[in-house]
Amino acid sequence: MATRRAGPSRGGTYVNTNSYAAEGDEFPATSVPVMRVEIGDAGYRDPAGYPVPETKFEGTGPAQLFHDGKVVQGTWTKDGLTGAIKLETKKGEELTVPAGRTWIELVPQGTGNVTWAK
Repeated sequence: MATRRAGPSRGGTYVNTNSYAAEGDEFPATSVPVMRVEIGDAGYRDPAGYPVPETKFEGTGPAQLFHDGKVVQGTWTKDGLTGAIKLETKKGEELTVPAGRTWIELVPQGTGNVTWAK
């Protein structure tokens, strides 16, 4: 199960506290769009013999946008591999990621977990 944790906010930014970055390396962001995606098998194995996952980042799925200490629930859509990402609120209104430092989290649908704390 994959877990991504954003928190605590520092000076209006989010810090990923569950990553593979070297100890002490932080990449603060002012916005974090989280999109739930399907994960499949890429069809080959890594050097240790484990199947390599493939992110299927097209179609539609649940989304969250973390910004300014708040979260907005919505959906994402992306037409094909080269399509643009579109975010919408639950009411179907366009959801725009504010300008600033952004990191995008792709979380496995059904098995991934996201937690957030102030």
